[in-house]
Amino acid sequence: MRVDGAMVVCYIEHMGTKMTLSEAIRSAMKRDGRSLYALANDSGVSRGVVVRFFNGQRDIGLKTADKLFKALGLELKAARRGKAKGG
Repeated sequence: MRVDGAMVVCYIEHMGTKMTLSEAIRSAMKRDGRSLYALANDSGVSRGVVVRFFNGQRDIGLKTADKLFKALGLELKAARRGKAKGG
């Protein structure tokens, strides 16, 4: 995933299981019985972008990830891990 132009590796923790962003989206799609094409249509993200993301051929930005999550009824939130240095 890209945030402000920088590559960021994202993991989602759900019920004690750590998964990548694409794994979390795929899990929600499976739960809902939704195809990649339906997700693209429901999220407003082009089919090509969705397919290439799931095939590992491209990264997506935070806004795109948020659109995909919202289409699945999920919320994407940032959380800071650990304590800040010097505090």
